[in-house]
Amino acid sequence: MNISGTDSNQSWRTVQEQSRHFWNSPWAMVSQWRPDQTRDVFVYDHDQSLVVDIDLAGVNPDDVLLNVDPTRVHLEVRADALGRYGGDEILVPLPFHVDPQTAEAHWSHGLLEIEVRRQVTRVRQVRLSQRT
Repeated sequence: MNISGTDSNQSWRTVQEQSRHFWNSPWAMVSQWRPDQTRDVFVYDHDQSLVVDIDLAGVNPDDVLLNVDPTRVHLEVRADALGRYGGDEILVPLPFHVDPQTAEAHWSHGLLEIEVRRQVTRVRQVRLSQRT
């Protein structure tokens, strides 16, 4: 079936885009996070650090487990008391090695921001000795 000269696949993509805009709008009921909801993940490379922003609108920060290792960020959303969300995990591979000890996480209005410093590799000059 053609609608205004477009095929049905294109019409379905338009409906999907409108739905995505609705769920990202202030009119959506963001108090209930849905496991099938697409979350936005942004990775920003700064000179000596890396910032990862993850949209977790409607999720309680107490229900989030966050682990950072040198090569990735691992986030797990536990189920809340009412069973509205949970059982989801996000793995974000990092473009370079980071120092997990420097990781800091900040939560603001459903946006989780993780900042971690680049892992510094120091060069050590090694003196050669001769064996006799």
